[in-house]
Amino acid sequence: MLVLLEQQNYYIPKLKKGLIKIIKKRGGQVALEFVLLVAIAFAVSIIFMYALMGQAEELNDEQEFIAVQDISAKIQNELTIAAGAESGYERDFFLPDSIHTFNYNISIMNNTLMITTDNKQFIRIIPQIDGNIKLGWNRICLTDGVIEVETGSCIYT
Repeated sequence: MLVLLEQQNYYIPKLKKGLIKIIKKRGGQVALEFVLLVAIAFAVSIIFMYALMGQAEELNDEQEFIAVQDISAKIQNELTIAAGAESGYERDFFLPDSIHTFNYNISIMNNTLMITTDNKQFIRIIPQIDGNIKLGWNRICLTDGVIEVETGSCIYT
C-alpha cells in the first residue's frame, strides 16, 4: 500500500505540470480564438451598418419625392379650383420654406409648374396664371377669367 501511495504521489506532480503546460497552451489558443471572433463580429457589424446606410438613403430619397409631390399637388389643386371658380374668387394659401429638411424652389414657365430640390425635380401642368408663386403666403384671385397670383389687381388685406 505504501508503494502505491508513493507512486501516486510521484505521478501527481507530473500530472500537474502537464496540465499547467496544456492550460498555458490552451490559454494562448483561447486568446487567438477570441481575437478572431471579435474581428469577425466587427466585419459583420460593418457590413450591417453599410446595408442600413443604403436603406436610410433610399428612404430619404423616397421621403423627399413624396414631399415634393405633395407640395406640387397642393399648388396644382389651388390653381385648378381657382380656374373653375367664378370671377371674384380669392384664396390665400401657405407654402413652407422647406419640406421636412429639404429646401425647394418653385418656378413656372407657360403652364408648367416645376419644383426642384437638390436631388429631385417634379413637374405638373397648371392653368395659365399671371404672377408668380413664392414660398410663404400666396393669394390667388380670379378676375374676369384670369387667375392672378401676387399681382397689383388682387386686393390684399
